[in-house]
Amino acid sequence: KKFVTIHLKHDPKNNFAHANYSNWAKALKKFKFKNNLLIFFVGNSSAFRYLNLYDDQYIFCEKIFSISEQMYLVNKSKYFIGMASGFCCAANFSDVPHTIIKHPEHHKDIIKNELVDSKIPFSKKNQKILFLDQKVDNIVKLLNNLNSYI
Repeated sequence: KKFVTIHLKHDPKNNFAHANYSNWAKALKKFKFKNNLLIFFVGNSSAFRYLNLYDDQYIFCEKIFSISEQMYLVNKSKYFIGMASGFCCAANFSDVPHTIIKHPEHHKDIIKNELVDSKIPFSKKNQKILFLDQKVDNIVKLLNNLNSYI
């Protein structure tokens, strides 16, 4: 089956890096994925508890993945959405279309200087790092964007 991998970072002590589960839950409930697509949440034991998504289309994995497993999983994905993390690094070094989400104030001076048109210089056409707030509308736009790759 085709699947999209999503990594929502759980770091409640860091407002810039922590997933806004409430907004993700609202956005995911507004959005309708294609029937044949699985949504695989990884790297976060809290996602299932906070998102309250009980559809068979959603798979929550609490397993801790090795670097090679992260690379493999991302490379098998049709699309990756994530927050800055090890999984995002796996996406950056893949050919998989992806969007990495960063809070507008999180490392902005360091990372923005390294990006060209919201991309790392070696990124492929459909790979971006976006500085945006995790508002429901922004998340829905990200989800709408991935439909063109599936």
